[in-house]
Amino acid sequence: NHFYERKRHHQEEVEQDMMQNLDLKLEICETAEQHAHSEEWRKASDVMKELMDRWKIIGRVASVEKNEELWNRFIAARNVFFDRKKQHFELIQQEQGANYGLKLALVEQAERLSESTDWKETTARLATIMDEWKAIGKVPFEKADELWGRLQASRDKFFSAKRQSAEEFKVNLEDNYAQKLALLNRAEQIKDSDS
Repeated sequence: NHFYERKRHHQEEVEQDMMQNLDLKLEICETAEQHAHSEEWRKASDVMKELMDRWKIIGRVASVEKNEELWNRFIAARNVFFDRKKQHFELIQQEQGANYGLKLALVEQAERLSESTDWKETTARLATIMDEWKAIGKVPFEKADELWGRLQASRDKFFSAKRQSAEEFKVNLEDNYAQKLALLNRAEQIKDSDS
């Protein structure tokens, strides 16, 4: 009798555990379904990973069919989320690829303008290029620094030459002023001269 009592008690515990496992797996399915349409990609990915980890440590439920039904429900919710996430990031990659083409065209314009000596017009065009650059979205991360570096190098080259030209112009003005001042002084000296 003692053996059968222990066996019955053990069977009740096993059934109770399987009922608890059923509740836990149902909860996991419901949580996965709630996050299946989330657009908080990182957070929902973490939740899906945590749910999978929890699923793995939960024991079996009363029937193989019920366990398989719950598993399929859980996997379906995960697949919905991860398929949507994949489509989202593919769309971002396409958009960033298009943005790369637009920004590359701006860089090439800036590189052509870097040799210009039409200071006013080129300065205005480079300002417009910068405005256009800022209006375009992100480019693929691995190409962003190289593209930005090329744009900045072109701008630096032009503005450095512009500064150099302005300094030379200022020196010429000062030189001309000094020469004219010398002429004026000379004229002052000889204006009352009789010879």
